[in-house]
Amino acid sequence: MPDKKAKPFSATQYSMRYLRKQGFEVWKTEQTVRAPNPVAPGTFKIWKRDLFNFADLVAIRETTRGTLYVQTTTVSHQADRIAKVANLPVVQTIVKSGNFVHVHGWAKKGPRGGRKVWQLTVTEIGFDQDGMLTEKILDTEALDEDQAGLDFEKENDF
Repeated sequence: MPDKKAKPFSATQYSMRYLRKQGFEVWKTEQTVRAPNPVAPGTFKIWKRDLFNFADLVAIRETTRGTLYVQTTTVSHQADRIAKVANLPVVQTIVKSGNFVHVHGWAKKGPRGGRKVWQLTVTEIGFDQDGMLTEKILDTEALDEDQAGLDFEKENDF
């Protein structure tokens, strides 16, 4: 009998799935860049680059005015990503022009000794009239009643 290996966790894939369930059209914007390495001829330097240096995903929905830009991560790194995103000047321009910036944080949670499922914390980045950062944690259950504990392991569409 072949071993069933667990699929590695991908915050980006989980966020894409979540947003599609919300009715968004979602596009991954992260690129893998490969360039010749001047230090070691014949080899390459490889790195990841996000849209505007933060957005892993861009999403639109007919019923939502503006575009949604999403940074995905785990809950343990979410505060760092919020700080990173908030300090980028382009983010104020994105928000002030009627768009949205969210930081998705994923964590596997559940009762002690019980089954654990991936849960999402969404933080919306905004700015007040003085240009000061505002953070609002969105209630993901209010967005869709079946999102409290997404059970992606049972579904095979990634």
